[in-house]
Amino acid sequence: MKTLPPRRNLIKMNLTPMIDVVFLLIIFFVVSGTMAKREESRPIPLPAAAGGEESDNQETGKLAISIDAGGTLYIGSQSIPAEELKTRLLREKEASALPLEVRVRADRTLLWNQVEPILILCSEADIANLSFTILPK
Repeated sequence: MKTLPPRRNLIKMNLTPMIDVVFLLIIFFVVSGTMAKREESRPIPLPAAAGGEESDNQETGKLAISIDAGGTLYIGSQSIPAEELKTRLLREKEASALPLEVRVRADRTLLWNQVEPILILCSEADIANLSFTILPK
């Protein structure tokens, strides 16, 4: 009787799915880090308050509106004229698959009558989820 040579079962590991997952994670963290930086790209001295709470609602689309000491409006890092804000809010609301949350980042030296028009425009655009970014005391 003839004996067969021992058979080697070489196990080959397919690394393609693992590489795909790693690349997806890298892309996720790069994009999310970029979005977080864009919101705070304008250095604005924020007001301080004792009663603030952390926003952890993940089920909303977020839009940051910043107002510097001169009253210039920014969405993210892009300057926007005050006349175009309502149109932009409506466009962002329709483009968002989730309910839109607007975060207002206002300079601490601004008076209320300089911030109030933004709140009125959000109300006219039917955006009810509105918050102010503050520093804790």
